[in-house]
Amino acid sequence: MNKEVTLRFENEKGLSFTIHSNGMWRFAKNGLSGFGLANGQLSFIDNVMGDGGEIKNVRLTRVDRTIKTVYMDRQNNANARDEFLRFFTFRKTYKIYVSYMNREFWAEGVLYKLQGSEHLDDTDLMGVQMTFAFANPLWKSIDNFGKDIASIFPTHGFPWMCPVDGNVAVGVFNFEQEVTLENDGDVDVYPHVVITANGYCQNPIFKINDAQIKINDIMQEGDVIDIDLGALPPRIEKNGVNFFGHADKNSEFTKMYLAIGNNTIGFDADNGSDNISVTVYYNKMYVVV
Repeated sequence: MNKEVTLRFENEKGLSFTIHSNGMWRFAKNGLSGFGLANGQLSFIDNVMGDGGEIKNVRLTRVDRTIKTVYMDRQNNANARDEFLRFFTFRKTYKIYVSYMNREFWAEGVLYKLQGSEHLDDTDLMGVQMTFAFANPLWKSIDNFGKDIASIFPTHGFPWMCPVDGNVAVGVFNFEQEVTLENDGDVDVYPHVVITANGYCQNPIFKINDAQIKINDIMQEGDVIDIDLGALPPRIEKNGVNFFGHADKNSEFTKMYLAIGNNTIGFDADNGSDNISVTVYYNKMYVVV
């Protein structure tokens, strides 16, 4: 099992900077803080009579994560320092990817503490320390970052497509069948759903377990309805335009999540369900690395 740690930072321009256990920029002793930390906040009600009380809710709050890094080439300290400070800018948001023990995650953090270069002890090695604030403390799986995971896992799209021996096998979804998605992360997640019309469809419906969302609309070939249940608040667009008002009043947004374990998903329509395809995107979420 690979116990080396790699951090890759990506800025808003898509440029990357890497710190690795054996790279030119390495981690100082005790150089990572907060990466295995979960800050919980309790809602607690005291008993009116007697001792104790009742825990009503436990939620995760923001978390700070600190990196102390050392540059290994003393002869190139000046150039390395300039490169570092050009990439890392105070108050900017970075996508931070962590690879450790054959697992890889990512999260977004804002750089809000930065201690410039200093020389460590008598080694003359240059060190830098920075702290990122994570408004969302959860780590996301890599699977759905910039990818259509329907093309990777066959049960994530309808109709599904799966490479077999270099060819492509295509299956047609039958709504009477159950299609299962597994969430083996640490928390429930709200997915991102894209409904694409290949012809006439009246009032498409998307279902997760016992809940559903119905969109009151006539879809024609080429129309795309985008439902982002993970957005705050949830977002619905048709062909790039706000379409939230077309959600049926009986739609159950708060129940449209993938619980930990197996989940049954499917779709339907009042008419023309054979003319739509549905792709489900979601990141598994983890509390600690």
